[in-house]
Amino acid sequence: MRIMKKARKNNGTKEHICVQSIVNVTMSSSTNNRNGYIGKFMTDAGFTARLGRQVSISEETHERVMKFVSVVGKGQVSMASFIENIINEHFNIHNAEIKAAFDEGLKAYRI
Repeated sequence: MRIMKKARKNNGTKEHICVQSIVNVTMSSSTNNRNGYIGKFMTDAGFTARLGRQVSISEETHERVMKFVSVVGKGQVSMASFIENIINEHFNIHNAEIKAAFDEGLKAYRI
């Protein structure tokens, strides 16, 4: 990242301070990341959307998801499958926290 910031005028010329940050990130190749993402989320979730349940999302989110699924999924994956896959992955990743919050919620009902 490179940021140019005006410092002051000196003898009619402008001096600038250049701040440069270096960020080191260790990742596998971007192709593997893309393939992993597409393989995980751009796959058929195994249900028919019209037989599932409806949920409401904002118009902006709907447009973003629809464009993404259309382009990346190449017409082979439904928006419902994409969302189903994301939610299931979220539950898998955050299973312990979700279970703890659910158990805490049940205590409030004395169940």
